[in-house]
Amino acid sequence: MTEQKKPKRIRQKVIQVVVTEAEKKQIEENAAQGNLSASQYLRDLGLGYQPKSLTDVKTIQEIRSLKADMNKVGALLKNLMNGELTDPKEIRSKVNGLLLDFSKNQNSIDLFISKVRSAIKF
Repeated sequence: MTEQKKPKRIRQKVIQVVVTEAEKKQIEENAAQGNLSASQYLRDLGLGYQPKSLTDVKTIQEIRSLKADMNKVGALLKNLMNGELTDPKEIRSKVNGLLLDFSKNQNSIDLFISKVRSAIKF
């Protein structure tokens, strides 16, 4: 069994940065939110890149979830319009369910927008 050598590190220069304990903690927390090491996070910032934030990732996941809910509601509405349901009580029940789903989604979107606004640092 032959052992493969580790490739040489491309980055070999070190820059020391003096920070307070609070600043160190904040840098490490910010890096962790983007699944980055503190070094990678600071390197990205120093080179002009905007690190991906956890807020962005969560935002996309929440939007996808809301989209899936809206697709489900749309499919139910399509079934109603196709005439697959003929019993008035069943139609009324489905429409009431759709309205409730829309209301829930509207509330979810409002709450979500509030969370995103509070997470954005100006």
